[in-house]
Amino acid sequence: VNLSSIAWFRASIVALAVCLLVPTACAKPVNEPSAASLDAIRALPREQRVAALLELEKESPESARVQLELGLAYGTAEQFVTSERHFRAAYQGAGRDRELRGQAILGLANAHLGQGELREALDAAAEGGPESVEPSLALLRARAHFLMEEPADAAAAYDEIWDPDWDALAQTDFVQYAGALLAGGNFEGADEVLTASLRRYGYTSGMGFQLSAAAEAAGRQSDSVLYAFLDSFHGVAIGTLTAPRLRENLLLLREGLGEFDSAMRALDYALAIADGDWGNAAELQAGLRFGEAAEVLPAIVGVSNSPEDAALRESALDLLPGFTAYAPLYDALIRTLRNDDDYRFASMRSILETAIVIAADGPAGRAARSEMGRLLNFNEDETRRMLTNTEIAALGNAAAGGSALDPTLGAILAVLGLPEHPYTQTALAAVMQLMRLPRIREYVRSWIPGAPPEARRRVETLL
Repeated sequence: VNLSSIAWFRASIVALAVCLLVPTACAKPVNEPSAASLDAIRALPREQRVAALLELEKESPESARVQLELGLAYGTAEQFVTSERHFRAAYQGAGRDRELRGQAILGLANAHLGQGELREALDAAAEGGPESVEPSLALLRARAHFLMEEPADAAAAYDEIWDPDWDALAQTDFVQYAGALLAGGNFEGADEVLTASLRRYGYTSGMGFQLSAAAEAAGRQSDSVLYAFLDSFHGVAIGTLTAPRLRENLLLLREGLGEFDSAMRALDYALAIADGDWGNAAELQAGLRFGEAAEVLPAIVGVSNSPEDAALRESALDLLPGFTAYAPLYDALIRTLRNDDDYRFASMRSILETAIVIAADGPAGRAARSEMGRLLNFNEDETRRMLTNTEIAALGNAAAGGSALDPTLGAILAVLGLPEHPYTQTALAAVMQLMRLPRIREYVRSWIPGAPPEARRRVETLL
């Protein structure tokens, strides 16, 4: 027997045993990027971050950490199919790194959720993970169950991790959890979740109807009417409900109540507001109790009935942080702020712009745009063509993304035909940025011959 062969065989057996017991001991060495380089890449804008990670992937093709970062970057950009591929590669390459494996599972489940693959998302989340990712997996399960119309499972998953102050919870989570609780008959719990949502995120459309359902089930008829009216009044301001239809609905509801019903005063109050009968509404509200989400109604009535009252005006302004998205409040503030000594475009700009963002095509948005035009000394046609910074940015993004150019870029170019105003430079900068794209540059060239002289002068300098 060749003794050297026996030695080689024994060494091979030992090596095989080591590989079986400690797989990482025999794994191919991976060129892992440093934590500092990954931190630097995470700080980059999204497009640059993806490009830098792709370069890093070339240097470290076996790195599960790089695959995880690519999955996160593409997921942030909502490119869920691509992010799924990278998360899967990270999962397969994580080896015994339980933390990395858990992050990959979470990313994979979220990628499925982003593609609407709800069952696949739940299957991926079922893999579980370390303690650090388990709450996020529970949150994902709650969202998936809600979207699958399984309210009991959604409520149970939310129950596991519910903390109103947890940063990972989005406003939609409060709405979904409340909806799941309502579906299961837990009206008190739904009321608590919606109140917590109001305190953290402020009013959101639909909140009033959910609160109304909870109050109705608890026998609080007056609260139920006021909460339902809260949303309906907002619907009129943003243009999804007509004022005559709201009045008709209120009258029909009133006919179904007994003369001494506890909700009768609340209905009369809602009718007075709908009719703009502010004096009557002010008298009726003295005998009503208002929940936290409905406290904006007496503030609106107060400043509308006494627009010159500075104290009432301040009270209404104090409600803005919680009711930033409530369109009727802006109508009321415009009415009262006209009596302020500091009433001009600079002081009103934020309020008018927000009203336009909330209800661009509704009565509140149109009234705010008209008021803005008046403060800028624009005529009716100029006011109609004016766009705010937010609107210009949205139209610019749509044009860059491939939307039709006439209603997007064309609207921005129309702004440049107006007299110089606070949004001129924003429109000019947007056009300059968009003209890096050949199809947009060609569109601008064809637009110039028929453009108003002032707009032509401004745009020609960009060419």
